[in-house]
Amino acid sequence: MNRNGFTLVELIAIIIIIAIVSLLSFTSLTNMLKDSNDKELSTFEESVKTAAKVYVETNIADFPGLNTTGTVKLTASTLVEKGYLKPNINNPSGYELTKVQVVITKEADKTLSYSIVYKS
Repeated sequence: MNRNGFTLVELIAIIIIIAIVSLLSFTSLTNMLKDSNDKELSTFEESVKTAAKVYVETNIADFPGLNTTGTVKLTASTLVEKGYLKPNINNPSGYELTKVQVVITKEADKTLSYSIVYKS
Protein backbone atom coordinates (compact mmCIF):
# COMPACT_ATOMS: atom_id res chain seq x y z
CA MET A 1 0.00 0.00 0.00
CA ASN A 2 1.34 3.40 -0.98
CA ARG A 3 0.95 6.16 1.67
CA ASN A 4 0.99 9.70 0.34
CA GLY A 5 0.22 11.72 3.45
CA PHE A 6 -0.64 11.79 7.09
CA THR A 7 -3.60 10.07 8.67
CA LEU A 8 -6.21 12.05 10.55
CA VAL A 9 -4.90 10.74 13.90
CA GLU A 10 -1.38 11.92 13.08
CA LEU A 11 -2.63 15.38 12.10
CA ILE A 12 -4.67 15.68 15.30
CA ALA A 13 -1.66 14.61 17.38
CA ILE A 14 0.52 17.27 15.72
CA ILE A 15 -2.15 19.95 16.29
CA ILE A 16 -2.41 18.98 19.97
CA ILE A 17 1.38 19.14 20.40
CA ILE A 18 1.49 22.58 18.74
CA ALA A 19 -1.37 23.77 20.97
CA ILE A 20 0.40 22.60 24.14
CA VAL A 21 3.69 24.28 23.12
CA SER A 22 1.81 27.49 22.27
CA LEU A 23 0.01 27.47 25.60
CA LEU A 24 3.25 27.02 27.53
CA SER A 25 4.92 29.79 25.53
CA PHE A 26 1.98 32.15 26.05
CA THR A 27 1.92 31.51 29.80
CA SER A 28 5.65 32.12 30.03
CA LEU A 29 5.40 35.31 27.98
CA THR A 30 2.51 36.58 30.11
CA ASN A 31 4.52 36.00 33.30
CA MET A 32 7.55 37.79 31.84
CA LEU A 33 5.42 40.80 30.87
CA LYS A 34 3.85 40.94 34.35
CA ASP A 35 7.29 40.77 35.99
CA SER A 36 8.51 43.51 33.67
CA ASN A 37 5.54 45.74 34.55
CA ASP A 38 6.08 45.10 38.27
CA LYS A 39 9.76 46.06 37.98
CA GLU A 40 8.86 49.18 36.00
CA LEU A 41 6.37 50.25 38.69
CA SER A 42 8.91 49.52 41.43
CA THR A 43 11.52 51.64 39.64
CA PHE A 44 9.00 54.50 39.30
CA GLU A 45 8.14 54.34 43.01
CA GLU A 46 11.82 54.28 44.02
CA SER A 47 12.47 57.34 41.82
CA VAL A 48 9.61 59.23 43.47
CA LYS A 49 10.80 58.23 46.97
CA THR A 50 14.37 59.29 46.19
CA ALA A 51 13.17 62.65 44.86
CA ALA A 52 11.09 63.12 48.02
CA LYS A 53 14.07 62.27 50.24
CA VAL A 54 16.27 64.84 48.51
CA TYR A 55 13.48 67.45 48.60
CA VAL A 56 12.79 66.93 52.31
CA GLU A 57 16.48 66.90 53.26
CA THR A 58 17.07 70.10 51.29
CA ASN A 59 14.00 71.88 52.66
CA ILE A 60 13.57 70.34 56.12
CA ALA A 61 12.64 73.75 57.58
CA ASP A 62 9.52 73.77 55.39
CA PHE A 63 8.23 70.66 57.16
CA PRO A 64 7.48 71.50 60.81
CA GLY A 65 5.46 68.29 61.03
CA LEU A 66 8.73 66.38 60.90
CA ASN A 67 10.31 68.15 63.90
CA THR A 68 8.76 65.57 66.21
CA THR A 69 7.03 62.36 65.27
CA GLY A 70 4.61 63.24 62.50
CA THR A 71 3.56 62.74 58.91
CA VAL A 72 3.86 64.86 55.79
CA LYS A 73 2.42 64.13 52.35
CA LEU A 74 3.87 65.25 49.02
CA THR A 75 2.50 64.60 45.56
CA ALA A 76 4.71 63.57 42.69
CA SER A 77 3.49 66.65 40.80
CA THR A 78 4.90 68.86 43.59
CA LEU A 79 8.26 67.15 43.15
CA VAL A 80 8.07 67.86 39.41
CA GLU A 81 7.15 71.53 40.01
CA LYS A 82 10.07 71.96 42.41
CA GLY A 83 12.49 70.33 39.95
CA TYR A 84 13.23 67.19 41.96
CA LEU A 85 11.52 64.84 39.52
CA LYS A 86 11.61 64.93 35.72
CA PRO A 87 8.32 66.02 34.16
CA ASN A 88 8.55 63.25 31.53
CA ILE A 89 9.15 60.46 34.05
CA ASN A 90 7.81 57.10 32.93
CA ASN A 91 4.74 56.61 35.11
CA PRO A 92 3.42 53.05 34.71
CA SER A 93 0.99 53.37 37.63
CA GLY A 94 -1.82 54.70 35.49
CA TYR A 95 -2.43 57.52 37.99
CA GLU A 96 -1.86 61.20 37.32
CA LEU A 97 1.15 62.59 39.19
CA THR A 98 -1.21 64.69 41.30
CA LYS A 99 -2.66 61.44 42.69
CA VAL A 100 0.69 59.79 43.47
CA GLN A 101 1.56 60.71 47.05
CA VAL A 102 4.67 60.16 49.09
CA VAL A 103 3.84 59.78 52.77
CA ILE A 104 6.81 60.75 54.92
CA THR A 105 6.64 59.68 58.55
CA LYS A 106 9.08 60.54 61.31
CA GLU A 107 9.31 57.50 63.54
CA ALA A 108 9.91 57.52 67.29
CA ASP A 109 13.57 56.63 66.68
CA LYS A 110 13.88 59.87 64.61
CA THR A 111 14.20 58.08 61.25
CA LEU A 112 12.11 59.06 58.27
CA SER A 113 10.15 56.42 56.38
CA TYR A 114 8.79 56.95 52.88
CA SER A 115 5.85 55.14 51.31
CA ILE A 116 3.86 55.60 48.11
CA VAL A 117 0.07 55.93 48.18
CA TYR A 118 -2.18 56.19 45.13
CA LYS A 119 -5.23 58.41 45.62
CA SER A 120 -8.29 57.88 43.48
